Order: sequence, then structure tokens, then C-alpha cells
Amino acid sequence: MGGQAAGQGASFFASMMPLFLIMLVFYFLVIRPQSKKQKEHQKMVDELKKGDKVIISGGIYGTIAEILPSGFKVKVAENVNIQIVKSAVSVVVPEIETGNKELKEIVK
Repeated sequence: MGGQAAGQGASFFASMMPLFLIMLVFYFLVIRPQSKKQKEHQKMVDELKKGDKVIISGGIYGTIAEILPSGFKVKVAENVNIQIVKSAVSVVVPEIETGNKELKEIVK
């Protein structure tokens, strides 16, 4: 009798092994890269300062005019400032010439 119980326990773990492997693969292919990307975005947002040129998630290009506790005021045109939340910043544009090929690659 003891041998049957041990055999059933081993078959339970053997049947659960594919599920554990799927969860492990899911973690390494989906969850881990996404959390790494989120940490990088948070670091980028925390390092923003007045005068940085940014592209907002809606595609608006502007310059940070003021840092607020909940977000930023972004100057998008002369005498036009918009207030955004911190998570709306998608890209910080490096200081390069506007006609430069590198800027066109970033904006794509």
C-alpha cells in the first residue's frame, strides 16, 4: 500500500512539471523584461530636469518648463504650456541638430 501512495505522489509532480515550466518561461519572456523596461522608464522620468526636450506619448514634442509634484509643465509653442503627468513622457530627445539623421530615427 505504501508503494502505491508514493507512486501517485510522483505522478502528481510529473504531471505538474509542464505547468511549472510554462510559468517559468512566461516569467523570463514576459514579466521580467516588462518590469525591467518599467524601471528604466521610471529612472528616465526621475532624471528629467527643466529644459529637457521630450516627446509625450501622444506624439507632442516640447521642452520641460517646470517640474511639478504630480507631473510637468511642457512648453509646446510660444506662450503655450501644457500640464502632463510624469508617465506621459515617452522619450527624452538628446541635444542634437534637428536635421540630423539620429533625431529622425528617434522620432520614428
